[in-house]
Amino acid sequence: MKITLISLYIMIFLLGCERGWVRKIVDPNYNGCTDKSACNYNKLSYVDDGSCIPKQGCNQWCEGDNGSVLELDCSGICGGQLIDDACGICGGSGVIQDCGCGNPGQFAIPEGKCDCDGNIYDECCICGGNGMPSGACDCEGNTQDEDDDGICDWNDGDSYETILIADQLWMLENLKVTQYSNGDIMPIWNSNSECSNQSNGAYIVYDNTPSNTNVYGNLYNWYAVNDDRGICPDGWHVPSDDEWTILIDYLGGNGVAGRKMKETGIIHWNSPNTGATNESGFTALPSGKYQGSHDSMGKYGYFWSNSTNGINVSFWQLAYNNSNAYNGHTSKTFAMSVRCINNTN
Repeated sequence: MKITLISLYIMIFLLGCERGWVRKIVDPNYNGCTDKSACNYNKLSYVDDGSCIPKQGCNQWCEGDNGSVLELDCSGICGGQLIDDACGICGGSGVIQDCGCGNPGQFAIPEGKCDCDGNIYDECCICGGNGMPSGACDCEGNTQDEDDDGICDWNDGDSYETILIADQLWMLENLKVTQYSNGDIMPIWNSNSECSNQSNGAYIVYDNTPSNTNVYGNLYNWYAVNDDRGICPDGWHVPSDDEWTILIDYLGGNGVAGRKMKETGIIHWNSPNTGATNESGFTALPSGKYQGSHDSMGKYGYFWSNSTNGINVSFWQLAYNNSNAYNGHTSKTFAMSVRCINNTN
């Protein structure tokens, strides 16, 4: 009986060895990484337990190795430094430019031109354009010229109503000119155009809606206001801070002058149009401003002064919600309204 039991034990042991049961019990390496390409491959392991750690990078780096993980550069060199440039060329120095892709300075718009075909801006700030339309007196194609002098009526000084306040003769409406006083065309402000960039004179129509010009006039940047050719018609000029101050003081000072200058009601001004009496007759309108976008029509009227303060320039502001006449300073990139004053003052 004992022999039979011993024999049975021996048979079970041999069968367990054959099928790995015994090894599974007594061998600590039985479960482990069996992938020969892994960092932690164990040749003694019998069953993969999912613990394999793959080698990293093009240099097959494992934790504990010298160095660090390396990658292929665009030329296929492990650990190389070359990269694709903007044109997709490995190790190139090209950049994407207006006219193509190449080294800096190549394939760009030719100096002094406005496009890759070598065109230039015409007098109306149109790249490759033909200038002012035939028979028109400005770039917008207007032909209103009642005195038949070849100048659009709103570019004529005698086309504006005027008013005398404090012995100063003011225009009764905001400037609408599209030409300088010598007849040169003033470009329409176009943020994508070099001929109407931030260092050249230009005008803009609020919201690009021509009917706004009829009511509020145009908006002008400082470079147009300060141009030696003159933005106001002959016999007129952009008022200085001193000239504005004479007007404001005559109307009672900064705290109350605004209400005496603003048009009454809320047809053009936003409610409540605080204190507006327009007793001066100045009839100021809330024409807003432009600096990258159109802003504040109905709320504020901004008027240029020709006075400067270092790199900034002076302006005067009237508001829908108070009676003040505010004097501030701003950068030259704004576009605002112009009220001209007569040279005889």
